[in-house]
Amino acid sequence: MGLAVTETDMGKQGKCSRCGAEFPIAPSAIQPASNSTGVGRVFVVPAPEPGQGHATAALVLGLLGMLLGSFTLSILGIIFGSLGLKSFSRHGQAVAGLTMGCIGLPLAILAKFLSVGFCCFTL
Repeated sequence: MGLAVTETDMGKQGKCSRCGAEFPIAPSAIQPASNSTGVGRVFVVPAPEPGQGHATAALVLGLLGMLLGSFTLSILGIIFGSLGLKSFSRHGQAVAGLTMGCIGLPLAILAKFLSVGFCCFTL
């Protein structure tokens, strides 16, 4: 799925059919398509894939949540990982972020209990 444009549209602003966001039509992103209109050459600008940013965010937040033992970062890694599963090209990143978030969550809870227990026994 993409946006059909002609040669005169190159360098102008395009509009997303889903969210309405504007983006520049770059000549490097344009691929030739079949000319069904019969007027000039028609090109297709590939639409951005949903969930790519969520998958990357899940990977980063899940890793930080697991390494730092952070409850908040682990929860965010789980949320972004579930949203990032929509991405076909970055499905592995979303699964990795979701997995690390799920591992980091019990580690964060365990770290909190151990720190509270350690403080109670040293007083």
